[in-house]
Amino acid sequence: MKKLLILLITISALFSCSDTEDAPQAKLFDSDHYPQKWILVEMSGQIPNSVTTGSDMPWQEYYILKSDGTFLKHRDDSGNSLEGTGTFHFTTDENGELLELNYSESNAIVGTCSSVKQAEELRLDASDKLIGTWSACDGPGLKYERFE
Repeated sequence: MKKLLILLITISALFSCSDTEDAPQAKLFDSDHYPQKWILVEMSGQIPNSVTTGSDMPWQEYYILKSDGTFLKHRDDSGNSLEGTGTFHFTTDENGELLELNYSESNAIVGTCSSVKQAEELRLDASDKLIGTWSACDGPGLKYERFE
């Protein structure tokens, strides 16, 4: 009887801990593994505690970083799609790892504080999320997680 009870507990524990197949799994940062898909997972505004996630965000977007040093940024804003492309590289400064994006042309999708409207920067934080720097000049706070 004890063996049967242990078997049932083990089986129920295995099934209760399983993930759904549809849910993408976040991956840790690795600058040598491509392609990388970084999906917007959180957006915050200038008002304290004004954080939105998932389908509540005003738009959905992602970056795809490719092994040849090029990227694609895609945004879906209420059914309107915007895309931008260019080159990227990772650098390190006194504050840690930084992703620098250089767009091939000016584009409304670029989120930047820079006077150079074809450049965008995102900082890698301690939890392996990319954090947009646009919020430093009254833009939204944007957090991205790597899913591929």
